[in-house]
This record gives sequence, structure tokens and C-alpha cells, in this order.
Amino acid sequence: MGRNATLAAVAIALLGFAAFRFTSTAGGPSLVPASFTSQGFCMACKQDCEFGHERDDRAPFNCPACSERAVYQWMYCLECDRQFIPELVYRSAEAELPQPKPFFACPACRCSSYTLFLPDDDNQKPIGKAKLPKWPPPRG
Repeated sequence: MGRNATLAAVAIALLGFAAFRFTSTAGGPSLVPASFTSQGFCMACKQDCEFGHERDDRAPFNCPACSERAVYQWMYCLECDRQFIPELVYRSAEAELPQPKPFFACPACRCSSYTLFLPDDDNQKPIGKAKLPKWPPPRG
């Protein structure tokens, strides 16, 4: 067997092993939980709430108090230390419910450095809440 044939055989074996590893682990258990508990605010009944949702669910969520689908997750501004709900928009003319604007900033300081509010995070110490977005938001 020549040198080129040996190198080709080794390359094919390595590609086969890589393909096996990729396909055997791709369907394995996810490291991300299937469900979460989040902190939010219901724009319908104007109450803070804790609510459960599935990993792939998107806002707005169902309110545990009034059952309206009007709960949005609190965000935390890393600059001004305020909690806020992002600006809400109807993403299409057919949309029934408003969603957070795809790219948003803190309504208090206009900073775009934020994260999801997590009450158990010792690094998040809110000094208050920013002004809430309009509800319902205007169409168009």
C-alpha cells in the first residue's frame, strides 16, 4: 500500500469517527432545562408575578393572577441598576399580541447593556423600576 493510500485511509477513518461522535452526542440530553420560573410583570392587571414557562415559549406569557396573556419578563440594566420591561411592538400587521422589540435599550438610561432579571443573583441589586411601556402599544 502506498503512502497516499495510507493517508487516505487514515483521513477516512478520522472523518468516520468524527461523524460518529457528532451524531451520537447531538441527540443526547440537553444541558438547558425544559422549563423555567421567571419574574415578570402583567401589563393587563399591573402586578409583579412569578410564572412558569417552557424553554421555547415566547412572550407574552399567561398571568397567574388574571389569566391574561400579558406577562413580560423583567430585564435588569447593568448601567443604572433598574428593572424594566422592553418596549412592546406588534411585529407584523397580523400579530395578535405585542412582543418585546427585537433590539431594545433600557428606557431609563438608554443603555443597551442588560440581562434577564434574576432575584437570586447577588450582582443584581435593583434601585427601582423604569417607566413601563405603553399598554396596549400602538399599532404600526
